[in-house]
Amino acid sequence: MSHGYNALLLSTAAIAFLHAVMGPDHYVPFIALASTRRWSRKFLSFVTVVGALLHAGSSVVLGALGILGGIALTRLEVFEALRGDAGRILLVAFGLAYMAWGLMRRRHRHAHVKPETLVRRTTVFWSLYAVFVLGPCEPLVPLMFAASSWQWQGVAGVALLFTAVTLATMLVMVHAGDSVARRWSFMMSERLAHVMAGGIIAATGVALWWI
Repeated sequence: MSHGYNALLLSTAAIAFLHAVMGPDHYVPFIALASTRRWSRKFLSFVTVVGALLHAGSSVVLGALGILGGIALTRLEVFEALRGDAGRILLVAFGLAYMAWGLMRRRHRHAHVKPETLVRRTTVFWSLYAVFVLGPCEPLVPLMFAASSWQWQGVAGVALLFTAVTLATMLVMVHAGDSVARRWSFMMSERLAHVMAGGIIAATGVALWWI
């Protein structure tokens, strides 16, 4: 590969890192849910990895289809923008729904029942993962188009690197935040924790409109 491609790879790694760090939706929902639903660190890692792969993978598929179909980048960017809006709306809706459940749970007479038995784990997962499938990696598709000058080998290299850096960054941010959240959780009422988690997730979705 040429020096130009190496420069593109360096740019890809830097952009992927900044994209994950500056987007609170990449880690805040995982941290909020892990602390309230008592996920182990190993399980939290698993959930984060799946979310990262779905998040980046959806844009990889879109970019590959665009290159194969000769679709103009501008058209794909419009579609990605619409996906982003849908993802933000869904994240806010998920947070509000979880907050509403938390409020109802406060009135539950059997407070000793584990949270996972009151709201099915699969429901939380499908809702969270839907957000990540809809939420695009906005910089990835243009980077893939830029790499198409080096054929599919170049496109694959950019896609894999962006995904790997995004995944690694998300894991670091999630576990760092989880360590802090676990300390605060001991000072927080369990019944209020779910309400606050839902509010935090919804607020994250709202904040994305200005980021």
